[in-house]
Amino acid sequence: MGKTVDLTNHRFGRLTVNYKTDKRDRGSIVWHCTCDCGNVVDVSSRNLKDGHTRSCGCIRGKIHDLTGKRFGKLVVQSVSTKRIHGSVVWNCVCDCGKECMVSNASLISGNTTSCGCVKEELEKNMQTAVIQKSLNHELRSSNSSGVNGVCYDKSTNKWLSTIGFNGKDYYLCRSKDKEYAIKIRLKAEQEILKPYVDHLELSDESIKQIIKKIRKELI
Repeated sequence: MGKTVDLTNHRFGRLTVNYKTDKRDRGSIVWHCTCDCGNVVDVSSRNLKDGHTRSCGCIRGKIHDLTGKRFGKLVVQSVSTKRIHGSVVWNCVCDCGKECMVSNASLISGNTTSCGCVKEELEKNMQTAVIQKSLNHELRSSNSSGVNGVCYDKSTNKWLSTIGFNGKDYYLCRSKDKEYAIKIRLKAEQEILKPYVDHLELSDESIKQIIKKIRKELI
């Protein structure tokens, strides 16, 4: 069996070879190539060497114009001068109003169907569901205080009260008085978690200020 000839960076017509793929076409190695027009295409060694394939297809006709086309929540506005791995990149606008740039390959394959807001919305919905469980006082099986976020700290012999928000745990208090630890937690739920469920965005600094205010009110 002959040694494989590395075609990387070789030119065949309008095609420049980028790298060897794991694909095979009737036993022939398939290479990932970039066309002079910016499009990308996979071509076998056989077709490159015998001159059968010399472009992505743009020699026969121009790249299909996606302007005005819809892909999920994205509508293509115009073609850009940017390239991603050799693929044409399009200027798009999402239904949420945000603009973004997406490669031809990602649009056609369906890998990208929004500016990212769909993923953000899913993550927000998941957090809202978790928060709603806390507000409904659905307790974890390991809870011993009767209130989420309040547990007995054996190292200090005090009740520890915390509240989680946006992946961060905020310290509320340590107290020998269990009722106080519960009271500050419930107050924090109403002033931090409930506004989030009601679609009010809170920054890290604003949460810290709310906690300071709650502590003063409950002294």
